[in-house]
Amino acid sequence: MSQRLSSYLKASPELGLLSLKVGQLCILQKQYAQLVPAPLGLFSRVLQLNHNVLTLSANNGAIAAKLRQLAPELVELFKKNSYDIDDIRIKVRVLLPIAPRRHRSNSLGIAEREQLADFTTTLANSPLKVALERLATITNNLLPKK
Repeated sequence: MSQRLSSYLKASPELGLLSLKVGQLCILQKQYAQLVPAPLGLFSRVLQLNHNVLTLSANNGAIAAKLRQLAPELVELFKKNSYDIDDIRIKVRVLLPIAPRRHRSNSLGIAEREQLADFTTTLANSPLKVALERLATITNNLLPKK
């Protein structure tokens, strides 16, 4: 499969150039991951290298601020590793995880029903007590019959 894809990419000059650029960025990303402290490498990545300017993406503002502090040092480290990089720019691109929605039960459990009934007995006669007694009665009526 990879040979077919490789031959397809080489068949077109535009796709060949794109494939070469992607390969260079992958190598640069690996080098970047080795140069930065581990936590920064987890929350940032190489976006592009254009005219000797390396653009990095940071997942949040704190990571971006730290990368901006380290930028001069990173430029020197890249130069020591034979990369012709004169400047580093950082873009913040917040990645929010998509959390699965949890199903919330709308009914009271047995313990909650008992607490509600106990609580209503401590209240003085009032509209609140009447409303809570009604709620306790309704929720008890919703219990499955034994």
